[in-house]
Amino acid sequence: RMAGALASCVLVACIGVGIAVGDRVARREDIVASGKPRNLVVLSVATGLACCVFWPWAVANYVRQGFDLGAYTFALAFGASLYGGGALDRCAPLTTEAYRVVAVTGYGAVAANYLLGLAVVPDPTFRAYCLLGALAWSSAAVVAVLIAREGGAQRRAVDSLAVDDSVTYTRV
Repeated sequence: RMAGALASCVLVACIGVGIAVGDRVARREDIVASGKPRNLVVLSVATGLACCVFWPWAVANYVRQGFDLGAYTFALAFGASLYGGGALDRCAPLTTEAYRVVAVTGYGAVAANYLLGLAVVPDPTFRAYCLLGALAWSSAAVVAVLIAREGGAQRRAVDSLAVDDSVTYTRV
C-alpha cells in the first residue's frame, strides 16, 4: 500500500516540478532564439524529469523482483524527451512527423504499462497510482501529437509564403 501512495506523491511532484523547470528552461534566451516551441520544451523537460526518477526506480524493481516493464518503457519515454528537447539534434534533427512518432511510442508505452498494472495488480492504492500514471502519460502523448500538429501547420504556413526564385519580378 505504501509503495502506491509514495509513487503517486512522487509522480505528482515530478509533474509539478517538471512543468515549473520546463517553463523556466523555455524562457532562456538561447532556447527562445532557437525558435523551439515553448510547449515542446516544457513537455520534454517535464517528461524527462519524470523518467529520471521513475526509470531508475523501475530498474531497481527489475533487479530486486525479477521484472518490471517500466525498465524498458521509461527508457523509450526518456529517449522521446531527449529528442523533443533537442538533445539529439546533432544525430537526429527534429522533425514534426518524427517527433510525433517517437513521442507517441515512448509516452504511449509508459501509459500502456500503467494500464497493464491497473489490470493485473489487485492492491487498490497501487491501482490508483497506475490510473494516475496512465492518465499522465496518455496526456503527454496527446500533447505531443498536438505540438507536432501545430509545428506541421506552422511549417506549411511558412512554406506557402516562400518566395519562388523562378519568378522574375519587374518594376512597374
